[in-house]
Amino acid sequence: MFFFTKGEFGSLEAAELLHRDLVSGDLEWRRAEIFLPGDFFDLTQIYGLKLWPKFFFLPRSREREWSLALGTVAQGELRELLELKKELPCGSRIYGGRSFDEKPGSGIWEGFPGEFFFLPFLEFCLVGGTYKLAVNCHRDNIPNVDLLEHILKNFITEKVHSFFKLRKETKRFSNKKIIEIPDFKLWETEVDRAINEISRNGLEKVVLFRTSEVTFDQIVEGVDLLKRMIGRRRMERFGFLFEFDSNSGIFMGCSPELLYRRQGRKLITEAVAGTKPRACEFNLDHQFFEELTISEKEAKEHDYVVRFIVNSLLRIGSSVPILSGREVIDFENLRHLKTRIAVDLKAECDDEEILRVLHPTPATCGYPVEVAKVYIERKEKVRRGWYGGALGYVGHDEAEFCVGIRSFLLRSGKAYVFTGAGIVLGSQPGAEWEEMDVKVRDIFVSFDLDGI
Repeated sequence: MFFFTKGEFGSLEAAELLHRDLVSGDLEWRRAEIFLPGDFFDLTQIYGLKLWPKFFFLPRSREREWSLALGTVAQGELRELLELKKELPCGSRIYGGRSFDEKPGSGIWEGFPGEFFFLPFLEFCLVGGTYKLAVNCHRDNIPNVDLLEHILKNFITEKVHSFFKLRKETKRFSNKKIIEIPDFKLWETEVDRAINEISRNGLEKVVLFRTSEVTFDQIVEGVDLLKRMIGRRRMERFGFLFEFDSNSGIFMGCSPELLYRRQGRKLITEAVAGTKPRACEFNLDHQFFEELTISEKEAKEHDYVVRFIVNSLLRIGSSVPILSGREVIDFENLRHLKTRIAVDLKAECDDEEILRVLHPTPATCGYPVEVAKVYIERKEKVRRGWYGGALGYVGHDEAEFCVGIRSFLLRSGKAYVFTGAGIVLGSQPGAEWEEMDVKVRDIFVSFDLDGI
């Protein structure tokens, strides 16, 4: 590992150092790292490297950390990659996730797999305020110095790029047209049909979703929105981006919801369900807060998620799950009920099993989960794809995944913005529609987009 200062950095010298580390040693899988000077990179050129998949992950509540993974040297389902992980050098991470129903994409999701994890060729990371470049490879396919130098030239820029400048340099976008799928009339029919189904066949809650098809006044590039995501850092949100290949479109979002975080044998997860809007006027905002805390409907939705998570953790935990008290978390446009849950894991439990028992939760699917999944599969005409999926990474002794909500798919010049609403007995179509409107606005605010 080598630290470069701005005056020292040269693409050839860095390439030679990386290559020297990659060819040394006896391990089957190799990894080399260098630390780069801050504010000395061109994110547009780095993202523009013709390497796929592209995967960006920004953890919640960790201000000076994110990762951009480019290209693949090994890929497959998580079970396969967990076996490979045993052979990988220290510091290696496996990135990826699963779609909502774990099925290959169709329609606007054409090209996206149902599950995909990979060991990236390149990792460009911010770690503790320092930029790091890592190269992974197999001993039989070590990149030569010329290739590494070509890649590193994309990291050099004469401009100074700070987080704030990343945001200021991006373009302004305004939407020209928004089409809701379903429209409100059909939404009313779907909600009524779901309510009629609830209490039959054991169904107590189902999450219905809506797609807002947004056309902009100019071409929107994924890298511009990525810069905006970094520049407009929101500590209470995860940030993520997944571009499977050059034709798949780009799935990205700013999720408030942790699926789980694991450190060694200790796991933390959250129940996030129950929603009310925010208001600029203090008294009205306080009224919404009170309504959230006393609403039986919102409490019921929240308790479904808590019950599911606790029962799931009892299967994989070596101890009884510990619950925090229910609390209210505030965002710019919304507030939610949240309960934090922790457990010690059984020695034999791995991340594939954790994902299998925790995803999807009633917050994005319904309750009971298996009954709600059957209802969604039978009734919904539009596939959810990676909306509500799980995205994150697995390291040697850690893992972190978020839930793919507050999200959209950028494809063919349009943004398909996804929102959902939990339907239980007593749900009103108009109120649920308005809640989804607020969630759409929240996505636009998160990416500093005009309109809505």
